[in-house]
Amino acid sequence: MPRDKDAEERARREARRAAIRAQIRVWEGKRAVVEGQIRALSGEQSNLNGYLGEWSTQKSIYSGNPLLSEVVIVNLFEGVCADEIKEEFTNCITEMDRTYGGVCGLNGNVGTQISRLQDYLAVINAKISALYSELASI
Repeated sequence: MPRDKDAEERARREARRAAIRAQIRVWEGKRAVVEGQIRALSGEQSNLNGYLGEWSTQKSIYSGNPLLSEVVIVNLFEGVCADEIKEEFTNCITEMDRTYGGVCGLNGNVGTQISRLQDYLAVINAKISALYSELASI
């Protein structure tokens, strides 16, 4: 009779170990997904930072160009054209500023998502560690 109880106990422990291993596999799958999302978002954030850098460089070039800030008008036709060019240029810079602001906001949101995913990754890692500890104690 004691052998049957030992066998039942071993079977129960092995079933529990199998269940814990299954849980570990599930959590490791979640970890892989979250790590992939973090990598993808980090790549996109790098792209956004590159675009923001390009924008700053281009705006500096346009803002520092003396030809664009000084208009010499020789006759009426040139004056009308110069005014139109100046207005279009001003509208372009305004649109660039608006787009830059939107990209900055998007970049901040991506950073927030990365932080949240990293927090979730820490929770997942803690859960996996706890499951391994539980598995070792059985």
